Amino acid sequence: MRLIPLIILSFTLNAQIEQRIYKTLLSEGVDSVSAKIITAQAAFESGFFKNDLTLKHNNVFALLHNPYRKTYSFGSKGQAEHDRRSGYAQFRSIEEATKDFVIFLNYRKLGTKFANCDIYAWLLKQKRYYGSPWEQYAKGLRHCQRKLFNQ
Repeated sequence: MRLIPLIILSFTLNAQIEQRIYKTLLSEGVDSVSAKIITAQAAFESGFFKNDLTLKHNNVFALLHNPYRKTYSFGSKGQAEHDRRSGYAQFRSIEEATKDFVIFLNYRKLGTKFANCDIYAWLLKQKRYYGSPWEQYAKGLRHCQRKLFNQ
């Protein structure tokens, strides 16, 4: 019986992260459709906000530290403490990670307006953001968007 409160707590914390990402995107000028897509991406990249990068370093987008653009990332060369060779960014908050991702999108000339998950996944693939097949990534984004926003 003790597992039920832990499951509820885990679900509540994940919902709070999702809402924080979505609200931050809106505050950064991202429209609601695109904000839902990008929030779904954060869920997809982070295993629904449960991976180590998220839990230890608020890095919901699995971003690498980039010394060539403005960034909210901090640490020794931006590398996550648990793996000095990784090059993954670490952030003080989920909100800073989300703002950094908006900077990343603009730096990569992707903008912040996307019609749907398929187009967004295709654009990210063109910029070599991920290595998996386009169809697999797009399917993952669609799944996360449906799960988070009942769409």
